[in-house]
Amino acid sequence: MEQAAAVLPPAEEDEAESEDDRDRIRLAIVGRPNVGKSTLVNRLLGEERVMAFNLPGTTRDSISTFMEHNGVKYELIDTAGVRKKSKMADSIEFYSYTRAVRSVRRADVVLFLIDATLKISQVDKKLAHLINEEFKACVLVINKWDLAK
Repeated sequence: MEQAAAVLPPAEEDEAESEDDRDRIRLAIVGRPNVGKSTLVNRLLGEERVMAFNLPGTTRDSISTFMEHNGVKYELIDTAGVRKKSKMADSIEFYSYTRAVRSVRRADVVLFLIDATLKISQVDKKLAHLINEEFKACVLVINKWDLAK
């Protein structure tokens, strides 16, 4: 059976980068809903700066936060969880997906979160394909390992 190609929003030309944009490393945190993206951002920041809740769909847009560690500046981009297109309930979820794709395109490095308690899904495969197609450096983060059987 032939698989349909993932429909990705067209690449947009980013606005001209300021000098501040060039002196920081952009990390996009992506994955399915409820894999721990916002929790990871809060742990990296050392404070509760973005809302994290155990209900999928809490983050609806990409949220940038900034930090500095050992003299290196970072922009952490917490993205909304990516769902199958057939599971997107409304235009807000499609917009969230589009913003997540744009965040991957803007990123220098992608932190790709996978839930250790679940099987690899089509959504995980599509995200991996997107990261590969965009030639992005990627750190695979296996989360919830303590709950895996």
